[in-house]
Amino acid sequence: MAASGHAQQSTNGRGGSFHDQLLDGLTGEWKVKRSIRGQVVDSTVRASWVLNHQFLRLDMTDGKRPSEYSAEIYIGYDDAKKSYVVHWIDTFGGSFSETLG
Repeated sequence: MAASGHAQQSTNGRGGSFHDQLLDGLTGEWKVKRSIRGQVVDSTVRASWVLNHQFLRLDMTDGKRPSEYSAEIYIGYDDAKKSYVVHWIDTFGGSFSETLG
């Protein structure tokens, strides 16, 4: 996910919260068409603010029953670096979701 916006108001840490007009527009439930290796895959995404409004959480599942792919994506903002952060955790497991944290 690429974002060229600027976080409108962010206060990291205890008692803080993150407010961003771009990400506010993503809240709710929506349908997504993704192209994976030349195939179009329908998915559903539910987005809501979590963890004291520090992260926008996206829960994504494909349209198959039973689902073959799902992911939890957390989007936040790093005040010190003035940049967005994204944690993408999915059904491919830990080795594909490794982060520095």
